[in-house]
Amino acid sequence: MNSGLWLRFAEYTALIASVGGSIAAVVSQQVLWATSPMLLSLGLNLVNRQRELTAVKNKLEQKIALEDLNNRRLNHLEMQFTQWQGEQDAKVQQRQGLSQRIEALEQRLAQGLNQSLANPEAPLSPTAEETLDIDGINHLMAEVQTILERISPQNLSETVSQESSDLSGFLRR
Repeated sequence: MNSGLWLRFAEYTALIASVGGSIAAVVSQQVLWATSPMLLSLGLNLVNRQRELTAVKNKLEQKIALEDLNNRRLNHLEMQFTQWQGEQDAKVQQRQGLSQRIEALEQRLAQGLNQSLANPEAPLSPTAEETLDIDGINHLMAEVQTILERISPQNLSETVSQESSDLSGFLRR
């Protein structure tokens, strides 16, 4: 039997003994029969209440510590999500910038081709030569391909899936 159960059993026994002692005190006219069991009952009650109060205090401290830990984890996840969201916004802006650069190159290329088709005998103008800069176009295409790979639906899906599993793992705790 553990000590808490033993103390509770002793308290109830002392309480019953105080009722019996009160009856014995009335019959025998000796106060000792009533006071001894009552004092024992009060002492055991005091010990039991103190023990229960300590147990409640410990549980409360554990819950506060757990809540603090959960709040720190949640703040960390929010910070990670904000950072991830910022990275995604930067990728979108980078993609828009590349799209604008591609459109500008397409327009320059179209102008150069139109000039060449309109006057096939004329030498290429400096803008047409810039437009036909194959190395620059290849470099831009490589940049576009890299960005498209990073923001492909599959990569975004994997990233969102990972963040979702981190969040659900946190919520299960």
